[in-house]
Amino acid sequence: MKNKNLSDEEKKALLRFKELAEKIYYHNKLYHEKDKPEISDNKFDKLVKENNILEKKFPHLILINSPNKIVGGSVSKKFSKSIHKTPMLSLSNAFNKEDLKEFIKRLRKFLNIDSSKNIEFVNEPKIDGVSINLFYEKGNLKNASTRGDGFQGENVTENVLTVKDIPSKLKSANTLDAIEIRGEIFITRDDFITLNEKLNDKEKFSNPRNAAAGSLRQIDPKITKQRSLHFLAHGLGSCTKKYINLSNF
Repeated sequence: MKNKNLSDEEKKALLRFKELAEKIYYHNKLYHEKDKPEISDNKFDKLVKENNILEKKFPHLILINSPNKIVGGSVSKKFSKSIHKTPMLSLSNAFNKEDLKEFIKRLRKFLNIDSSKNIEFVNEPKIDGVSINLFYEKGNLKNASTRGDGFQGENVTENVLTVKDIPSKLKSANTLDAIEIRGEIFITRDDFITLNEKLNDKEKFSNPRNAAAGSLRQIDPKITKQRSLHFLAHGLGSCTKKYINLSNF
């Protein structure tokens, strides 16, 4: 549809689409690649929510470079690329009851669950860190990579090997050929405060999540080793066995 055929409301929406895409891309890059956000998560989420509302109202105006087509960030040139065997997808947000109702509605449709039947949910706290994919072969850690764009991330294997919570060899080494273990590398609030106290104003991190990401994405693994990073496993990617015990972590 050419712009001259659009109504005034559609032209206004298209202009806002472009403004939001530019802002979201800019802040997404600062957050995921530079580890130096300029706005709070809440303000960023409001930009994303506004874009989602517009896309729902004007689906025929959705941009080719819509923010909803972006997962995480691009791969930094500081690190080599690492392809995930299965994509690393990101979570969606729910801001109110209406969002939850919409999610349940989509879930019922996808799983073909009748509206008269209750759905049971399991809730768990989300660790706000940096997503990591650990690839083990014959029980040995062969590769560790960030989420990146969801399909390929940054190879940070040497840095990850300095994180005490992550074993270089699994206890179940003889029971599987290959497995991708996924989780979050994070820093505790107390360690974040201690770290920032040691840094000058220009080096200080905005929040624990960015401190974890910035510490992990150091060119020198020795710097990463000096940071108090932790790891929590929460899921699997590609795996040669259906059931795996994550007790190694």
